[in-house]
Parts: sequence; C-alpha cells; structure tokens
Amino acid sequence: MIKGKKCYLRPLVLDDVLFLNEWNSDEELNRYLGNGFYPVSIDTQKEWIKNMIDTSKFSTSKRYLICNPKQEPIGLIGIYNTNFINQNCEVGLYIGNKEFQGKGIGKEAYELLENYIKKYLNMIKIKLFVVLENETAVRFWEKRGFCKTGVLYQERYINAEWKDVVIMEKYLKEKLR
Repeated sequence: MIKGKKCYLRPLVLDDVLFLNEWNSDEELNRYLGNGFYPVSIDTQKEWIKNMIDTSKFSTSKRYLICNPKQEPIGLIGIYNTNFINQNCEVGLYIGNKEFQGKGIGKEAYELLENYIKKYLNMIKIKLFVVLENETAVRFWEKRGFCKTGVLYQERYINAEWKDVVIMEKYLKEKLR
C-alpha cells in the first residue's frame, strides 16, 4: 500500500470488479480515456481484472485502486508499458467516484505514484497521452510538470468524431542530452 493524507493506493483485487464495472459503464467518465467508452458485462470485467492484478516486480503494467482513508474506492491509477531498459513508462488515472472529483485526490494519487516510480522503478521519464480537447486533463498534467512533446492527429474516435491526442512527457532526472 502506498499511503498519503487524502488517499492511498493499493493493488487491485478480484472484488474490485463491481465498482470498476460501474465506472467502466459511465460514458462521460470514459469518453477521453484510452479505450474510450466501451461498456462490458461483469463477466468480461472479471476476466479482465484477473489479468490486471499482477503487480509483480517485472510486470510492465501495474494498476492501483485509489481509496480514501475510509477505504472507499475513488478511482484507478496505473503505470503502463514500463520499459526497464530505456527507463520510461506511461501513467494514467481517473477518479471514478464523482463525489471525490475536484478535491485534490487525483493530484495526491499522482504524486504518490510518481514518488514510487522514482524510488523503486528507477525511471527517467514518464509519458502519457491526452485527448487535446480535454483541456482540464491537459492543465492537470501541465501543473504536475508534464510538457507537450507532440500530437497524434485524428488518433481517437470519440462520439462520432476523430480527436487529436497530445503526447506529454516529464523527466524525473536531469535530461541526458
């Protein structure tokens, strides 16, 4: 468990499938996420979660549930496509419980995860991808020190329209140039 003041991060367990499936079925919440809005049955979600609970040392993806001190599930945060040779990874997060959106929990959850990435995974750079028109998310990541480094044009199909995706990066150590 990775502990903060407003929240803590813990590995997923099979019982998390109920609220993850509820969040997955929310069109507004999933519109800008990587896989987009794609509701699935609870049985499909159960199979998915079986593959996502591996947070072993050499797993290239690690997903953590964001919980408040009362142990209520709030959201999901993850490390993806970890490249141990090139020392970089991707991150993503969302606050699925709408009661907790806009309360600084996503900020603290990311800070906890970044600290973990620095201290235990020895990464040099973190990358992420954000739908360009999702200005709230772009500002959120810029405030965390991420810089725009490129655009993937017409990368995601959302609500019957193609959307551009901005690539953002943050160096955790001095640039190697």
